[in-house]
Amino acid sequence: MHNFTFKLNVARGWEFKVYDKEVDALTANEVQCNDTNCNSVCDLYASATDLQEFGVYNFTLHANGSCEVIADKAGVNVNLSLASVFLLVTLVLVAIRMACCAWRSYTFSPEAAAAAEINAAVTPSQPSKRMRSLDAFRGMAIVLMIFVNSGGGDYWWIEHAPWNGLHLADVVFPSFLWIMGVCIPISIKSQVVRGTPKARICRRIVWRSFKLFAIGVCLNSINGPEISNLRIMGVLQRFAVAYLVCGLVHTVFIEREFVMPQIAWKRALCDIILLKTEFLVMFSLIVIYLGLIFELPVPNCPT
Repeated sequence: MHNFTFKLNVARGWEFKVYDKEVDALTANEVQCNDTNCNSVCDLYASATDLQEFGVYNFTLHANGSCEVIADKAGVNVNLSLASVFLLVTLVLVAIRMACCAWRSYTFSPEAAAAAEINAAVTPSQPSKRMRSLDAFRGMAIVLMIFVNSGGGDYWWIEHAPWNGLHLADVVFPSFLWIMGVCIPISIKSQVVRGTPKARICRRIVWRSFKLFAIGVCLNSINGPEISNLRIMGVLQRFAVAYLVCGLVHTVFIEREFVMPQIAWKRALCDIILLKTEFLVMFSLIVIYLGLIFELPVPNCPT
């Protein structure tokens, strides 16, 4: 009888196999085991719900060849802490909202309300220039980014996927790209409407892209100033390049005045017709990029 004690990362399930002879862990697959004449006497899969954090489990192999996992000490559900924090924050927000409503009800004055209505009718309120939905989405992306960069609470579904796959942490980068893509035409259109020359808009785009790229390079050099170990490209640098290309293309080809077509099918496709030149430029850049990736001859790298 042999006893072994070892620790496992139970973020995902485990598949246990016991062979009738000692085999190399790196070659213990079905094909090579058949070649070396080894047989699996026990095959057991334990999911992530069967093995929980801080639990103590006993893996037992019986004489008849069967095996089982018995919990000597029950583990804990790691999702309860996250659910508790979410519930606590929700209750705090609801309590604040109810307190504000109660305060407004307590301090309500009919005379003050009538005066406010008169002032609102005389002085029309200025429409808000902020997109609250976009600001809310940006805030959620920033909170998620901070949580991911702080370790993500060691939750596996918040970490970056090792290679193939898509975890919650992998949504942060495309979320900020999407936000930037939404803000670029809004910002440029507002400047064009105000009569800002396109040359000045292009200079602003180039200067902002340069500053964003420089900040990214500085952040990459935080571990040392060695040029040989400096990583030029990074997250902010890619943002800078994307902003530079998209901003300049949209600024150059944007139309100051656009007349809505009268034909039904053209009116349905007015967005595509309005941006047809930009679509052509972007499609050409994608074709060039794919051509370089798949057709450019590189030593010791198949095309």
